[in-house]
Amino acid sequence: MKIGIMGAMVGEIMPIVDAIKSSTNWELKTTDYAGNTYFEAIKTASLTQNLTTDTGSPSIFTELLKNVPQNTELVLAYSKVGKVYSTLTATIMIEKFKIQKLIFTGVAGGLSKNVKIGDLVLAKNTIQHDLDITGVSTTLKFGQVAMPNPDGSWNPDPVQTPCDELMLAKAKNIIFGDVDFMAKSEYHIGTIATGDIFCDKVETKNEILNKFRFLEEEGDEVLAVEMEGASVNKVCQQMGVGCLVIRSVSDDGDGNIPEDFGDFMYKTALVSANLTLKLVASLCGDGNSENELWYP
Repeated sequence: MKIGIMGAMVGEIMPIVDAIKSSTNWELKTTDYAGNTYFEAIKTASLTQNLTTDTGSPSIFTELLKNVPQNTELVLAYSKVGKVYSTLTATIMIEKFKIQKLIFTGVAGGLSKNVKIGDLVLAKNTIQHDLDITGVSTTLKFGQVAMPNPDGSWNPDPVQTPCDELMLAKAKNIIFGDVDFMAKSEYHIGTIATGDIFCDKVETKNEILNKFRFLEEEGDEVLAVEMEGASVNKVCQQMGVGCLVIRSVSDDGDGNIPEDFGDFMYKTALVSANLTLKLVASLCGDGNSENELWYP
């Protein structure tokens, strides 16, 4: 199976790439295309000598890579921030590199009062919080795409785009099987909101929450906010590729961020990346790894 692993920023992807570089039975090559670099990796049967050993990546990542079945292929890239770049990168991964599944990993801001810094959020659905065509029809909702019919009515898409159910179930089972992680942190499953704005003000946070209060009537709520997940998930849905968005919560979405945010964001992203590698092993046939989730 060929799996794509995407993040928006260097620190969300390069720890995995660095672990591959220091592993002895992975082959890695890079391809520069459309203004970005794509890392193609395949797990080989033979051991190859690799001169890169001290990468700074957590040793658990190297251990997790050992549990990935032989002949597994990975395509990794950090897209850069925002919906345009992430859409471009996801499309290239599918069209040029022919990935079969895509995992988006990285950090997000918490929106729900139940989500705390350090928690893990798995997207059951994604939504675009900055998509608004409600001005053309009172029947449309925030986050909804619609096309007009000849009779003047509208043909709307669902507000939410679902993530891949099998990938979500496997990720959930991995977490359930890790007692150490469950003792240190919490995980949540629900809707992740995406928009081309960094949410760092209480007013912005409340505006997003208020737009989607109607989801609460359906037993759902928006848990976290970021800038890429919904666009990537929509591309995958339209092109028949399973997608799961995994986010570690690095801040609470209203400017209340740790003092050394850069370092904290990097460590937080590693939690999401760790689950991503375990999910790769599970999707490719080895879901019984005894390694625990790495937690900073």
